[in-house]
Amino acid sequence: ICEVQLLLINYLQEKKRIHKLYSIVREETYFQMVTTKPQQTSSNAAGNNDVALQFKEVLNVGKEVTLTPDYQEKDMYKCSVLSELGLLGMEGKQWFGVVDMSTKEKVFSHKTKDVRNLHAHHWPKINGQQYLSVQSYPDQIDMFKVKRDAQGSYKFVNAKQYQLHTKGVIHYCEFDRTFERILLIMNANELQVRKIGNINEVVKSIKLAEPVDKSIFRNFRISADGSLCALGGGRKRYFYVIDIENGTQWPLTSDFLRSTNAPCFINEENQFMAIGGMAGKLEIWDVKQKKPVKELNVSSLTHIVSSTSTNNILAIGSSDKKLRLFDVRSWECFYEKKFSFECRSLHLTNDLKYLTCSGKSGDRCVVLQIE
Repeated sequence: ICEVQLLLINYLQEKKRIHKLYSIVREETYFQMVTTKPQQTSSNAAGNNDVALQFKEVLNVGKEVTLTPDYQEKDMYKCSVLSELGLLGMEGKQWFGVVDMSTKEKVFSHKTKDVRNLHAHHWPKINGQQYLSVQSYPDQIDMFKVKRDAQGSYKFVNAKQYQLHTKGVIHYCEFDRTFERILLIMNANELQVRKIGNINEVVKSIKLAEPVDKSIFRNFRISADGSLCALGGGRKRYFYVIDIENGTQWPLTSDFLRSTNAPCFINEENQFMAIGGMAGKLEIWDVKQKKPVKELNVSSLTHIVSSTSTNNILAIGSSDKKLRLFDVRSWECFYEKKFSFECRSLHLTNDLKYLTCSGKSGDRCVVLQIE
């Protein structure tokens, strides 16, 4: 009996030692992440010791904007601000609209039909000209040239040369940072890459390892350089990362999360990414090393439903109707705000001037100015 006990004690000690070594190796990548200085496009990035970020509500759609009779539903999905022109794009249920934030008036209204992609619109700039991209039908994306007349009124002119027609259903669409390429998830089982210059030609096609599920979450994201993309797994413990250039894809399985939704690349770079789950859990992954490096517990009473990251800020929205902002170099939550709706969509402008939150019911969409 003593010999057996001695063997078991030695075994347990060795197991603890190996576990400790694994923890050290796992944290090494995380320490490299927080000590590496990422590129910044604004001096007001999170963590700047000289400047404390201030958040001021500059537009409340529910209280200040009249959407009727064009739109009467309570749902609001992706909403985003174009900083240069002060325009807010809003994606609703079978409807898309634009509001001029300076006048708080609706300046564009567009009906959509049977669109499954609830996070489809973008503000691409092509050859110096500003455009608005909107998915109008399951198989069609329209591009509108944004113009301003002599009286200062905005005009949205359909740019037929950039109109995209597909053979099948578009489930997700994303642009790279330079707006040279558009990526589509087609028919739930294919990733297509197209160039803006010849938008109706597929230059690369990748068969997905598994079909994507329909979701109200933004479960398809790409890195700013367009090299990698991530697909949330929904109710699964694993999600997929795809190397677009090489056409390879691999599942990443979490021991921490029970579901995997709302992925985003940290600072939009292709090294690290965040993925959310149930019970307020959020996990940070080193995509290149294919391993988790940080676990965050937001609140056991909520679920992570949206995320976005730029300029050292990770913003997450949750089912408890709260917005939380984290400094990615310390993982300190430095800002928290509760809304009258579940934050199903978050958008941070690259110049760090505006943060847009939107969801169902309540005020539906709120824009915060960052100072």
